[in-house]
Amino acid sequence: MQEELQKNILEIFDQKYGIPYSKVVQLRGTFFLMLQPEKQAIPGKSNRVLAQKIEIGTDKLLYVDEYKKYLCQQGFTNIDSYLPDKDNNIFFEVNEDTWVFSSLPVQPESNFDNKEQIAQICETIGRIHLASEGFVAKNELSRARDELGKMPECMQKRLDELKRLRKKAEKGRGLFDLTFLPKAGHFIELGTEAVKIMNGQEYIRLVDKARKDGSVCHCDLSYQNILADGKDVYVVNFESCAKEIKIYDLANLIRRKMRKCDWNIGEAQFMLENYNKQNSLSKDDLIVLRAILMFPQKFWRIANKYYNMKRGWAEKTMQIKLQEAIAEKDAHYSFLKEFEKIL
Repeated sequence: MQEELQKNILEIFDQKYGIPYSKVVQLRGTFFLMLQPEKQAIPGKSNRVLAQKIEIGTDKLLYVDEYKKYLCQQGFTNIDSYLPDKDNNIFFEVNEDTWVFSSLPVQPESNFDNKEQIAQICETIGRIHLASEGFVAKNELSRARDELGKMPECMQKRLDELKRLRKKAEKGRGLFDLTFLPKAGHFIELGTEAVKIMNGQEYIRLVDKARKDGSVCHCDLSYQNILADGKDVYVVNFESCAKEIKIYDLANLIRRKMRKCDWNIGEAQFMLENYNKQNSLSKDDLIVLRAILMFPQKFWRIANKYYNMKRGWAEKTMQIKLQEAIAEKDAHYSFLKEFEKIL
């Protein structure tokens, strides 16, 4: 089946692009086409083309394409770019699925344990947020994902779900129930405080400012989507981008790093300082950032997945993940106390 899929994709590439390639590599359900050394799909870009299935509608895909072009116009060019065919179309259909070809940088995936890379990444995200300001989609066929103002409601729903799961656990007698129950109260208290802060004026002001500025966030800043080689940082896979306050991206980036350094406040300050070099943070930003980091996202996600999935082989894995989330509890709480001092 994969061989047939690869054959269909390569036929489309030959017909619609006509660019010679020397090698094809399959990875994680995608296909890398290595162009001949003297060829570049887009002038100034790499000679590596990625074929990948897109999980968003074509209206949102057109929005992402327009947004990435806007970033380039604003001077931020360290991104992947959709490759238009001879008819200027950026997507094609294979077996009723939507696919795109992208010109992909050759840098390796980033290393969040590398302090120099972390500094470069934070500065880069600050630059992207600045470059995104003022963006307005002009294509009538495109549609943005608008997440502005939705965080408090989303947090409240997850907090309510956590309370419901606690009641469900009280009826259980399994190891997961017995591990979950004694700690649920602590995490529910954190979630309650986080929601309270998010319902304050600071968040409202940030949303109003983001609407005025036209802010767009990447919304999926995993290490796989940030490529770095020690010299340059590239950001790729913008398909989840949305209208959102800039602190959302920074919160996700810091959370990923904190879980690797036992919630070290010094590491977080280092990240904030480097973001600040490109894009200044207000007190409102920091207050809302702390609230986002306060919410027990990992604890909720593990419990939600466990109690709402079919039991079986994954139970042992979920138990281990739950213990990992609980193990972070004290360091996370100390981090929040220290963070409060810098507000």
